[in-house]
Amino acid sequence: MTALWAFIVAHQTIVALGAYFLFSNFVSALPSPNNNSNGFYKWAFAFSTSIGAALPRLFPSLRLNDPTSGTQTYFGKPPDPAAIAQVEAHKVAAAETEATKTT
Repeated sequence: MTALWAFIVAHQTIVALGAYFLFSNFVSALPSPNNNSNGFYKWAFAFSTSIGAALPRLFPSLRLNDPTSGTQTYFGKPPDPAAIAQVEAHKVAAAETEATKTT
C-alpha cells in the first residue's frame, strides 16, 4: 500500500486525470431513468450528471473542445493566439467562399 500511495503522491496530475476519465465514462454509461426506476437511482443519476457537467465548468483546463468558441483547448495549456487567428481567418475565408457560391 505504501508504494501505491507514493505513486499517487508523485503523480497527482495523472491520477486526477485518470479518475476524471473513469468518472466521466461512468456517468456517460448510466442509462436514463424511466418511470419505473427506483427513486434513489433517479437521484443518483441526477447527482452524477450534475457533478459530471459541473467539473469542466469549474476547471476549464479539463475541456477538450469548447463548443462556444470553436477552439480546441489542451490540458493546462492556454490557446495559442496565432493558431486562433489562423482558425478565424480560415472561417472568414470559408464563409466568403460559401457566400460566393450562393450568389
